[in-house]
Amino acid sequence: MNKILLTIIVAIVTLATQAQQLAGAWELKMKKNEVVILATENYLTYTMYNSTSQAFTRTWGGPYKFEGGKAIIDVEFSSANVDEVGKEKSIKIRTVGNEFLKISTLNFKRIDDNNETPLAGGWQISQRATSTGEMQPMKPGARKTLKIITGSRFQWIAMNTETGVFSGTGGGTYTLEGGIYTEQIEFFSKDGSRVGASLSFNAEVDDTEWQHSGKSSKGKPIKEVWSKIK
Repeated sequence: MNKILLTIIVAIVTLATQAQQLAGAWELKMKKNEVVILATENYLTYTMYNSTSQAFTRTWGGPYKFEGGKAIIDVEFSSANVDEVGKEKSIKIRTVGNEFLKISTLNFKRIDDNNETPLAGGWQISQRATSTGEMQPMKPGARKTLKIITGSRFQWIAMNTETGVFSGTGGGTYTLEGGIYTEQIEFFSKDGSRVGASLSFNAEVDDTEWQHSGKSSKGKPIKEVWSKIK
């Protein structure tokens, strides 16, 4: 094996290892807010909120990669600054053991990893039932809704990657037991009064598709299909 090929292989393995170490949920508790970072092996979200006062502050995120000891995030959404969308954000980031994530002088504590559930990863809504119950495919495009799932936490985000328009987000903790997916809401950008609510849905999950059905927070029946982001 020549040196160039060996160097390339080592670089690929190193980047994959860094992504695997980062994958999961991380939390920083501050005096007035809490910050949660969710990371799959290729997507990252950053959210600041206060679950006690039910106040949402901001969120941003997108696909990421590692270069030179930094995470380079291609920002797909930003609730506070539309001008960030479509640009790269570079953060010097490293894991300390398996318990802490260090960003500058801040230490985030690991909440979970991505090895605990078949839901772990990024999902994009691909089908939704109409009022007649017929499943309607969602056309691929700049407008999209994603769910980022780790071992115990979730976040959904609605966005337009071309215009930068941020439509909303919500998230918190979840469980998946006996085919029942239950969300416990900790933040909701549009309506803080929903914080603390618990919603349960039927769930069927495989490697590429998540079938999700039940009733919304307003009591309306919903049936959706989410496809795994590669």
